[in-house]
Amino acid sequence: MTGAPSSERSAPVVDGRDPAEAVAAALAVLESGEPVAMATDTVYGLVALAADSAAVARVFELKGRPAERRIAVLVTGAPQAETLVRLSPPARRLAEETLAILFVTLAALVAIVEIAMPWVMVALAPGFADQPAKLALAVELTRITFPYLLLVSLVALFGAMLNSSGRFAAFAA
Repeated sequence: MTGAPSSERSAPVVDGRDPAEAVAAALAVLESGEPVAMATDTVYGLVALAADSAAVARVFELKGRPAERRIAVLVTGAPQAETLVRLSPPARRLAEETLAILFVTLAALVAIVEIAMPWVMVALAPGFADQPAKLALAVELTRITFPYLLLVSLVALFGAMLNSSGRFAAFAA
């Protein structure tokens, strides 16, 4: 962590050089009721505990965002979402069933493609078949990135769930 806030419009910054240390530092700040700036894959993002209304208000203040604008809220599933919003029984059932079907289907697809990746890669990039080093690298890198399909699909489902309950801005943020 690089330090405490230095002004009215700043938050403690947690860098990702040592992930375990960064998570521990971020948790300490979050549990104290303050938001924290954390490095993501491309930018720094402000993080606060969604159930802490004062910390969320501080995020709006730090971003200079009007209170009527929405911000993204990430949850682990319907039970955690219900601690923040009310889901009707049909919406909850639909969400759970859709999540289960989508997860199982995509997990199976990802597992099959991961196992068959050398053949999939030859089909997608036939020019690599006669270059073993390139093929091996392409297979390895694609095996690393391919599970993203599962994750982004689940995020899209959660966004659709938010949209269906009239929360359009959270997914668009």
